[in-house]
Amino acid sequence: MGVYNQVRWFAIKPSVKTAQCGGKKVTVGTTSTEIVAANDKRTCLYLENLGSETCYIYLGDGATTDHLPLLPGDILVDDTYAGKITGICASGSTTIYVIEE
Repeated sequence: MGVYNQVRWFAIKPSVKTAQCGGKKVTVGTTSTEIVAANDKRTCLYLENLGSETCYIYLGDGATTDHLPLLPGDILVDDTYAGKITGICASGSTTIYVIEE
């Protein structure tokens, strides 16, 4: 798993196949929200924070603001985790763009 933003790159780059897949948008607010369900067939996951609020990402159920921060504009790419992913904002809401292959 890795996180990308304007300053740093800590992830694998999405494949051409991933970039061509259609995605979905998930609105995350101040309660823990499922961003993506568990999927044993998942080979790659791309999450991008399109909003203006930080979204805290948790690999499992029950995200809190103590978990991995996905800042506005950040991208998370993962090619190993197949479980449920949840997110939460400390205030307001944000939109997470999801591509799963």
